[in-house]
Amino acid sequence: DMCEHAVAGGKLSVFSSSADAVPCSAAPSLLALLQSSFAQQGQEALQSVGEVCGLYDPAAVRCVYGACAACGCVAGASFWAKNAPGSAFLFNVCVQPSLRRRGLAHKLMQRCAFEAREGGCGAVCGSVSEESASLLALYAHLGATTVPGFATHAPGATSGALLRLTKQLDPQVDCVKWEVV
Repeated sequence: DMCEHAVAGGKLSVFSSSADAVPCSAAPSLLALLQSSFAQQGQEALQSVGEVCGLYDPAAVRCVYGACAACGCVAGASFWAKNAPGSAFLFNVCVQPSLRRRGLAHKLMQRCAFEAREGGCGAVCGSVSEESASLLALYAHLGATTVPGFATHAPGATSGALLRLTKQLDPQVDCVKWEVV
């Protein structure tokens, strides 16, 4: 559950760190958010924030998260890592249920794209379940398009193909660096 400050419309600050260096003040609520998100998707529970990185080196994964300015509780998070020369992979976008539909996921993903572009990436991509209408809509709102012929199934999935979405990053367009949402 989220603190009453954020639910009541309090300010959220956006932070970024490597996945293996999330500040101690944010790590417990970030881990709880990830555990809740994984449980809702029927996935195995995480024991640490670093486990969300999967095959990526946690030191190479960036965690962008929004936290309550009053108490530091994590309201939402997204992760990204370079996955090929000039490309970044966005993954595990999650927002506290009581704070959804307020634009936080959009701002977190924009911040990931900004950081990826600043890190030399010309494109970002992500895999999304075809059954996740809200996440597909979010990617579409950000200008991502479906990669033809990519559909695959996640390991252990019983339904719903994963779709790969991608977006080219324009080096001439000034991305907003979100500080407060």
